[in-house]
Amino acid sequence: MKDLIFVKLGSSIIADIDNERTLNIKSISRSLNEIISAKIKNDFNIIIGYGSGSYTHIPAFKYKLNEGLKYKDSRIGALIACNLAKKLNFLIVEEAIKLGIELCPFSPSSFAYADNDILIEGEMNNIDKAIDSGFIPIVYGDVLFDKTKGITIASTEKVLSFMAHYFKPNRIIIATDVDGVFTSNPMLDTTAKIIKDIDNSNIDDVLGNIKNEANKPYDVTGGMKTEVSDLYNMVKDVTIESDHKCEGYIINGNREGILNRTLLGDDIFTSTKIKYIK
Repeated sequence: MKDLIFVKLGSSIIADIDNERTLNIKSISRSLNEIISAKIKNDFNIIIGYGSGSYTHIPAFKYKLNEGLKYKDSRIGALIACNLAKKLNFLIVEEAIKLGIELCPFSPSSFAYADNDILIEGEMNNIDKAIDSGFIPIVYGDVLFDKTKGITIASTEKVLSFMAHYFKPNRIIIATDVDGVFTSNPMLDTTAKIIKDIDNSNIDDVLGNIKNEANKPYDVTGGMKTEVSDLYNMVKDVTIESDHKCEGYIINGNREGILNRTLLGDDIFTSTKIKYIK
């Protein structure tokens, strides 16, 4: 049976975080080519997720969508955010088609349902069928219907976390704009040191030392602390629930070749590995 790998391409790879609705086509194309090159060589299955950055976070922040259907303009805000999410997905898939890469898009609002911000139901059969048919499913953060709040924002991590319970991936790779997890913010502190390995023995200390700094004030899904916590919990849940171990990686997806080498199983010095020891 083929290994299954989840890859999340961070917002900085997909879009210009300083300019609203501006795609980073060069970075998207390079990342997709690195993925397909590794897939052809090692013949694994893969599900891709990606961050939307300034593309959809700005309307989500503006209309306070993480608070639910609470305000007069919440519904129109939800529609704006959903529409932009679909437009971004269309553009990414369109670029993949130009490259001959067979991405199959799945909108989380069409297959998942939440209650009080927690994804509680979802239909995975079509995604499973897409994989069996040779496609590469691609998902993203979306506005979901919520039993208690009316609507909620489901980050890509939340969507992948929910899917991980069903698909039980062997590896989960988060491609960001930094070389893994550091003892402090490497963009602000030149003495920051990379943390090569995170597991049961140090996860609490690591999370305790990371400030939950979002890249931008409009980021409604959290910063590195949320990223590490979500990835560790995904790895932990899959390892406990399945008969195989699951490993997570946080890498710098803006460095050419790093994503490809990680997919091929190379040990990258400038990256962080996350695992759970039973």
